[in-house]
This record gives sequence, structure tokens and C-alpha cells, in this order.
Amino acid sequence: MSTPAYAAQLPGQDQAAPVTPETYVSLACDPAACVVVSACAGAGKTWLLVARLARCLLDGCAPQDVLAITFTRKAAAEMQQRLLELLQGWSQLDDAALAAELAHRGLPHADAVMLQRARALYPTVLAGGTQTTISTFHGWFAQLLRAAPLRFGIPLHFELIENEQPWVQQAWRMLFDKLQAEPELRADYRALVARTGRSTAAQLMELVVQRRGEFMLAAQAGTLARGLDAAEPESWPAWRTRNMIELRLWAQAWGVCGGAHAREALLHLQAALDASDAQAVGALLRKVMLTAQGGARSARNLVTKAVQHEMLRLGLQDDPVGRWDTLASDYLSVVQAHDALDIETIHAWALRLGAQLLGCYEQLKAEGGLLDFSDLELHARTLLADADVSAWVQTRLDRRYRQVLIDEFQDTNPVQWQALQAWLSAYAGDAQRPSVFIVGDDKQSIYRFRRADPQVFEAAASFLRQGFGAVLLSAQHTRRLSLAVMDWVNAVFAQAPAMAFIAHTTESRVRGLTALLPALATDTDVEAMAATSARIVETTLRVRDSLTEPDVDAEIGKIEHDAQRVAALLRELMQRPCVEDTDGCLRPARPGDVLLLLRKRKDRMDLYLRALLAAGIPAAAGDSQASLLDTIEARDLLALLGVLVSPGANLDLAQVLKSPIGGLADDDLLTLARCARETRQSWWQAAQTLAARDPTHFALRRFMTLAEGWVALLDKLPPHDLLDRIVAEGQLHQRYAQSVPETMRAQSLAQIDAFVHLALDMGGGRFLTPYAFVRQLKRGLARAPVPELHAGESLQDYAGQPQLREGVVRLSTIHGAKGLEANIVILADADSRPAASGPSVLLDWPAGQTHPLHFSLQLASRRLHPAQQQLVQAESEAAEREDWNLLYVAMTRARQQLWVTSLPMRGQAPWSQRLAAPASTASASLADALSSLRQDAAPGSTDSVETRAPATLPATPIEIPWLWRTQAKPAQSPVQGPQADTRATRIGIALHALLQSASATVRPEAVIEALDASGVALQLGLDAGEAQAAMHAALRILRSPQASMYFDAARIRWVRNEVEVAWNAQAADEPGWGRIDRLVELDDAVWVLDYKLAASTLQTEHYAPILARYAQACAGLRPGKRVRVALIAGDGSVLEWPVPEAVNPPGPELA
Repeated sequence: MSTPAYAAQLPGQDQAAPVTPETYVSLACDPAACVVVSACAGAGKTWLLVARLARCLLDGCAPQDVLAITFTRKAAAEMQQRLLELLQGWSQLDDAALAAELAHRGLPHADAVMLQRARALYPTVLAGGTQTTISTFHGWFAQLLRAAPLRFGIPLHFELIENEQPWVQQAWRMLFDKLQAEPELRADYRALVARTGRSTAAQLMELVVQRRGEFMLAAQAGTLARGLDAAEPESWPAWRTRNMIELRLWAQAWGVCGGAHAREALLHLQAALDASDAQAVGALLRKVMLTAQGGARSARNLVTKAVQHEMLRLGLQDDPVGRWDTLASDYLSVVQAHDALDIETIHAWALRLGAQLLGCYEQLKAEGGLLDFSDLELHARTLLADADVSAWVQTRLDRRYRQVLIDEFQDTNPVQWQALQAWLSAYAGDAQRPSVFIVGDDKQSIYRFRRADPQVFEAAASFLRQGFGAVLLSAQHTRRLSLAVMDWVNAVFAQAPAMAFIAHTTESRVRGLTALLPALATDTDVEAMAATSARIVETTLRVRDSLTEPDVDAEIGKIEHDAQRVAALLRELMQRPCVEDTDGCLRPARPGDVLLLLRKRKDRMDLYLRALLAAGIPAAAGDSQASLLDTIEARDLLALLGVLVSPGANLDLAQVLKSPIGGLADDDLLTLARCARETRQSWWQAAQTLAARDPTHFALRRFMTLAEGWVALLDKLPPHDLLDRIVAEGQLHQRYAQSVPETMRAQSLAQIDAFVHLALDMGGGRFLTPYAFVRQLKRGLARAPVPELHAGESLQDYAGQPQLREGVVRLSTIHGAKGLEANIVILADADSRPAASGPSVLLDWPAGQTHPLHFSLQLASRRLHPAQQQLVQAESEAAEREDWNLLYVAMTRARQQLWVTSLPMRGQAPWSQRLAAPASTASASLADALSSLRQDAAPGSTDSVETRAPATLPATPIEIPWLWRTQAKPAQSPVQGPQADTRATRIGIALHALLQSASATVRPEAVIEALDASGVALQLGLDAGEAQAAMHAALRILRSPQASMYFDAARIRWVRNEVEVAWNAQAADEPGWGRIDRLVELDDAVWVLDYKLAASTLQTEHYAPILARYAQACAGLRPGKRVRVALIAGDGSVLEWPVPEAVNPPGPELA
């Protein structure tokens, strides 16, 4: 096991000091201590939080006096479940086991009273009636606000808006009505649209609504657009008059001897000198004085030697080149002053109009008794800042929090921290103040678009340390990552000095596998891309029939190609033993082992999902950014409800009839359309007519009979009960299961059930009529996540459907995968860039301030006010840091294997470059990558962990052997002696390969037994008899009483295979290097092992000098331990070879 990397900084200490894992857990779980934990991915942060929760309850804290905050409802529910499961487990343990559990959580000496109290926690918590508050920030804030005094102006029974966009659209309509009534406001809007365009104007105004919390706080503090006031610049005619003499001199000089560039400038200069319109003067001078990029124009092409002489002849006293540079720079400064004023003017319009839009939005909320998430934060900030009111609210809620625990603190935004800080500040010097525990990892801060700020974590740590005497803990030891993944993470992030990255260690003993697949590497790839390009050229040179022929997109073609490559990779992984189970045995990958990550959902996830399903691989896209209402099953059910409440909705009816609900064929729909057209009826009426007069339309008659019965229930049943009837009577589970591929059935049926449950979940199930339910859904006021399928979920509830025992491949964006992990992670299309951003908010809000020091709108990346330059630079640095964080989150989802793919692209490919940078020592062969699935790390030292960069693998076709593939005949080691290409030589080479690869697992004997001799022969270039002989020899060695100890994972403390060593040769015929077949550290000694096929060769004196060199090379590898050398024969016999006395000098430590 690698050395843990734990540190603690106690109150009064200036810096952190290393601590043991036991001390780390003991400090973190101590209910009396305030603690700030910064821990890497996979370090067990949630485990630690739940352990502290249990310790708080064990310490006598009532459940209602504990507040635990996390950032999603799902995480809160999981935390509650884990706590109850832990307490339930304690209630069932005997004394010894329970004592061990408590010791594991920082209570090493639990007495009988403590044990009895721990067992009683579970029934006590269940019987108490009041549970621990485990919620999100917004959930807790809402709970506080519902109990707030009326003077705070909070609606008594407010409703929370989770999707604000429909209300913003209504606010736009209110604003347009207001523009009609107020000419000045209308003039501002027209001016803004004229200067920026309608789309940009709308984006600027909506930014005020989106960032309304910061906008309101900045407005209250008077820091809106601070520094954006610009003085009135010099007019263009005034500048022309001030420099008129010199400008005319330049015109004369260029007219006499100027080159092509000067003559072109002369035309614009003469026009500027003659122009009367101020704007025309400025525009013409710009063409003379500035480059196309907006910089001052160089004198190189304009001020030639001839022009210089002419300018001096005309009376110019200064150096002409310097004089031109001064004139151009002076002009540029005036241009910048004009631009600053222009930006200030546009910015003022945008802020004023944005405030008006925000006012309309606030009015809508006030009229409807609505609050949004920003309202929760701002109101909670105000309420918690009032110590008396805060205490009164908690008393009213029957809660006086003694313990506060917050998970994922790096995702906290400044307003949330301000609210929490205001509350905690009221406890300064109070002996009854709560103990606070926060845990997070600034390397996983990836939600800046949700206003999360990693600086808040640092500010909170400083605040708690100074005001609450908090202990600062750090953990860079992960329990998740395999050795290979950990090595790659360490190598990649060592390149990011801004992150102050600390190399991780790992608890895992799984060697694992990492691979970076190049964008293009084979002729197949090039041909596929060329075919796509040819189709693009063909379709752009002729008119495409858009009804029958799909559009061809080069980017989509690349993504499809990569998706097919990923599908091929997964097919191979699912056929080859490559995933190590908890018992150490290798098995083929299962769909539930795999997590496919993408940086972008749009235009990508569907393509990868489609490729996996086409390859017969069960897969589902289920991250938190997906909406249930985007799925085909939910859209079908919504269309059905729309038809039932509004029978005239022809398009909805057409969708339902074509779906599995109706099951009509295209010909049936055409017949129905003709009937509606001929009878001038709606489709619903035509369907009734057609079903009544023509009994052969069985599907239509069936549907109409059911639908008319459902219509009769509209005013009798609430939405959930009606949907329940529809699913049962319409046999929707069975019909959809028959209509989708087998690999999609579980997800399809789960989405039907999720839509039914949505009728209860949305708005607390208050929609008493289907019409109100449909209206809310179609207005976009509700979003629900796509249900996730986990390994083990099955279709056993659906009659006649097979079970899906191993789950599905999960597809997710990186942002949606936060908190997830998998044995195999594939980061696909790694270099996809985020969409170009439009206008944005520039904010200066230091973590220690109560309000933003600056709030302004950035119009475009190239149009910046001087006061915004520094903020844009800071924003760019923050974005760069978050990009590194996003890569860290993606890489650290992998437990055993991490595969990365990228697409061919122009320009920089930052992630591929970062990932490939440490790969200079990586093997280029797939064999070396897969043979490193398991290598044991040396105990007690991170230096002993062999650093391996990811292998660079060919693109397609992907061909993955089981554990190895011999690429070429290996270089001959001196210890092997002269070799000929004989049968014995080939078997010996195969024996080395088998032992090297199989010994990378916990049960190498079982691995060899599971091999197919024909497969071994094919991969190693042997005939069947040679493969059998090599396998039998390997098994004899592994089963031998003398040799088996060198392969016993329980006895091995450290091991390496194929270790190359070098020395200074003493003779011309002496080799200067060698390769040790296996180097093993046992309790008693370090063993140098060499394999020989035939036992008769063990006594050959040819090996003596080389084996002596091997022993000398390993001397001192483990001070205090002997170095011993042994030869192992193919029959399992072992011959220990004498070691020179200088290698193991006598001494007390070796006695």
C-alpha cells in the first residue's frame, strides 16, 4: 500500500504537519472540534461526513440539532440513507465488531456503555419522529424563510420557481408593453438594438436577470459599473485641426515619393482632410493611422527613406519615423477614449433596460407568491444576519443547531457563504456556538456557471480558523484510483503550477490501465474521413432533397467515427478478462462497469449513445443535465394527455397514433389524413368516424375505445391516477418493450414510470386536473431528471422480459458525473471546446467582502473598457484553472481503467497535449499497456511506485488481446545465453510472457487455467503443442511448494517484473546490462529470480557472473535485508544461487 498523505494544522500552529490516517479520522470525527477538510477525489469525504454525523448522535446530540448541507437533493437523500444504514448496521453487531467500527471512526476505546448507546441509536432515531436535517442550501433556506416574520416581506406560502425561463419570457412581454408607454425607455431600447443587434441586446439584458443576486447587492452598495465612467474625448475634427499642419506635410510627402501603401493612405488622408462630418473624419483617419486589428500603424511601409528625406526637406524638425509613431499613438489614445465612451453608453443602456426587465420579472413573482433560488439566498442572508430573528426562527422550527456539516464546499457561491457567515458571526465568543465541519476539494470546483467560487472555500477556512479555532485537515490519499490512473493523474497535474497540486497516493493495489488513443492513426480513419469530405463536397455542389436525404456535417462525421471506435473498444473489453474483482480475479468488463464522459452534451451524446446501442451494448444517458421531458416516451405521454384535454390538437394526435401507444402504420395515418381532409373534420373526429365505419382498422379502433374512456375520467381522476390507468389499460410497458431494442428496454420503461411519478413530484402533486398538469409542462415550468439505471436493475417487474443483470453503460457530461465513479472510464472527444461565449458578467467580489466591488457587463471579447481589462484577465485565469479542474474530475472518476479519445482538429488540442505530455517514456504498444493491469506498489514509500505514462494506442480497428501481445522477439538478456530459434527457445519465451502477465493478478494460477491454448498459440506465434507446454510449465511453477511463495500476493511486500539493470563492464566480452525476470521483496529478503525452462540448465556456470551482477545491483535496495538469488525451472524446482559476500556483509542487522 502506498504511504498515506495526511496532514493537520491544529489551532496555534503556523503550518500543517503529517499525521497518521487514524489521527486524521479521529480529528475529523471529533464532535467537539470545528474542522475544515480539503481532500482529493476518492479520499472518502462523504464517508467522513457520515461518520462524523454518527459520532455527533453518539455524543448525545439530538437529531434535530444537526444540520448537514450538500448540493443536490439526490446527494442529500443518499447521505440520509447511508447514515441510517450505518446506524442499522451498528444495532446488529456484537461487541467486538462494533468496537472495531467505532475505532475506525475515531473512538478506539469504547466501553460497554458506549457500545450500548451505539446499538440504541438506530431505534432511537427512528422512534424520535424528528430526523436530522440533511438538505441542500436552498432547501434549508426555504425551511427558514417559511418561518420568517412577516416584516421581511416573504410570501407566507411561497412557491419555488425551479425553471425561471418561462417567467422571464412573460417578463419580456410586460417590458414590451412598458416600452410602448414610455418613449424614453423605448428610445434606449432602440439605440441598444441598433448598436449591438437584437440578439446581443437581449443577452445583455437577461444577464442582469440571471445574475440578479450580485446585481442587487452591487446596486445597493453603489458599485454597479464602478470605474466605467469616461471623460468626454476630443472630437475628430478637433484632433484633425490640432494636427492639421503635420497631416498636410505627410500628404505632400506621400504624394511626391510614397510607395503603394503610402499612396493608399494618401487617398484616405485627403478625404479626411476634406470631410465635414465628424464621424466620417474619424473613420477615414482610422484607415490611415491604425491597422485592421486596431493597433497603431507601423512606420515601416509608410515612412520610407524617400519619404523621410521629403519630410525633412518640407521643414519637419524631428525624426520622421519617431514623429509618425507619436502621431499614430496619439490618434490611438483618442480612439480608445471614444471606444470607452461608446462602451460606457451601451453599458448604461443595457443596465437600465436589464433593470427594467428584472423589475417586470420581480413583479410577476410578487403577484404569484413566487420565489426563485436567488431570492432564497438573498432573503436567507438578510434573515441570518439578524441574530435575534435567526434564533427565533430556529426556536420556532424546534431546532437549535449544535452541529453544522457541509459537503462539497468548493461549490458554494459567495451569497450562500455570506448567509452562512452572517449566521456564524453572531456566535462570536458564545460558548454555545455550533461545531462546524466543512469538507471539499478546490480541484473539483467546476461550477462557475452556477456562480460557485473556490475562493469561498479559502475564506471559510480562514474565518473558521480565526473565529472558531478550526482544525485544518488535508488528505491527498485516494481509495479509488488504480496505480496506473493515479500515476497518470500525478504526471498530468504536475504540469499545472497554478493548482499547487500535491501528488496523490492510493490505497488500491490494482495496477489498472490507462490509454490515450490518437485522433487519427490508420488508413481506415483517413479513408472514412475522406469519404465524409467527399459527401460534403457532393452535397454542396447540388441541391439536396431535404425530405429524403440527411445533411452531411463534417464535425458530426468525426464524432460518429469516434463513437464507433468507442463501441468497438467496449465490445473487446467485454470479451476479455480485464476488470479485477474484489477477490483479485480478472473478468470481462460488464456494461455497468463503464462510464462514458463527454465535455459537451449537445450534438454528441446522442451520437455516442446510438453507436453503443447499434453495437448491442446496453447504454443510457442519465446525467443531471438531461431532462425527462426530452425523452421520446415522455413526449409521447405528454402528447397523449394533450389530445385528451384538447381533442383538436391534430399534431399531438398524429404523434400518439404513430407511437407504440397507438401503433398505427404510415398507411393508416395517410388514410386518416385523407378522411379528415375530405370530411373537413379534426383528426380526432375523423378517427372516430373511421373507427366506426371501418372495422378493419383494428389499431385505430383499439386506441379510440381506450382514449374515449380516458377522456371520461378527466374530471374524475387527478393526473397521477389517470396516468396510472393509461399505463395499465394501454399496456404501455409491454408495447414499448416490444418497440425498442432489447438494450434500451430498461431505460424506456423507467422513463414511462418516471413521467407517471412526475405528476406527484411536480409542485407537490397539487395539480388536481390533467389540464393544469399539461399546461404547466407545455409552458416549460417543470423539469425532471432522466431516471438513472444502476448495475443490478432489471426488468423482472415486467412479465416476459429478460433481466438486465449487469446494468448499462452510463453516458454523462463531466459536470453531470460529479460524485460518480466506475471501473472503466472513457473520456471521449476530449478536445471538444466549449461554445464561444457571448456577453458575460464581470464581477470583482473578494471572498472577504459583503458585496461585489464591481459589477459590469462585458459586451464582447474585443470591446473592453480600460476598467474591465484587469477583470477580464482574472476571469481568463479562473477559466483556465476551472478547465484543469474539469480534466481532474474526469480522470478521477476511474477506479481501474481510463481511456481517452479525441477527434482530429485544427489548432490546439489542450487536453490531448496535457495528457500526452508525460508520455515520453510510455510504451507505444498495446501489449505493454494491458500487461500492466496489476503491479503492486512498495509498502511505505511512494517512491517505490513505478510511474507509468499512458500508452499511446492505434485508433481503429481496435484489437485488444487478453493480457499481452508479443510485438517482436524480445531483446536477448545476457543471462539467457546464446539462443537459436528452436522449439525450446519459443516455449521459454512464452513461459516468461505467461508468468509476467499472470503474476500481475492475485490468483495467477486461476488465470493460466482459464486460458485457451489456441488463443495463446495465435497471440504468441506458437503451435498448439508449444502453447500447451508453456502453459503446463507455468502451472507447475505456480503450484510448486518451492516456487509458489514468490507469486503469493499475501506474502509479497513489493514486486517488479522484467527489471533492467546496468553496470560498468570489466571486460570487452562482458555485457554491461541485464534483465531480471522477477524481483520480489518478502519478509526475510529481496529475491532475484530467473526463469529457466529445463531443470538441467540450472547448474550451468555460464550464469554465475551475470547473477552476481544482478545481486550487486540490488544490494542496498532494502537496507537491512539480504539479497538472495534463485533460478526457477519449468518443473517447479528452485535452485538458490550463492551470492557474493560483498552483497550481504555480515552484521547484526542481517543476523
